[in-house]
Amino acid sequence: MITVLLIPYLQDVFDADIEEIAITFLLPLLIFSFSGTYLGRLGDRMGHRRAVIVSAVLSVVTIVAVLLSSKLSMFTLFWTLFNLSSSMLAFSLDAMFMKGISGHSIGDDYGKYSTGANIGAILGAALGGFLFDSFGHTIPYIVFAVGMAVLIPLLLAALPKMPHVMKEDSVIKPGHF
Repeated sequence: MITVLLIPYLQDVFDADIEEIAITFLLPLLIFSFSGTYLGRLGDRMGHRRAVIVSAVLSVVTIVAVLLSSKLSMFTLFWTLFNLSSSMLAFSLDAMFMKGISGHSIGDDYGKYSTGANIGAILGAALGGFLFDSFGHTIPYIVFAVGMAVLIPLLLAALPKMPHVMKEDSVIKPGHF
């Protein structure tokens, strides 16, 4: 809902040109590019259910902080934190989904899961664009934050409790099979 609106949002709120916007996203992209392994391992250690809840809460907090940012540098910091939290959320949901699938149908089931997620991304972008054009540049971000906040209790109720949290010594390290 909100990522497709970043360029017009930054142009609207900060009167930023394309070069400033590119520089603004350099740090978040660099950190995001190299954080996948760490975020996945963190979700394994915390337990994926807890990682999903913590990530959802952090997503709400950081997106509200993005809205309150008065400088591009503050926006960059909060956007980086938002990207990390939303990535950990996605990784943990994917991991929880994959745990429940039998080996012979992983491709088919994950394909269906991905299709649903992609349709949601399309609908979210369309809704975000409509809200942006109809009600202003902050409304899609507020709707997103409220939606995530509403999602948190639903996640607590719907996500299965996982029986264990991986300990550091049970994490498979590269080269140790």
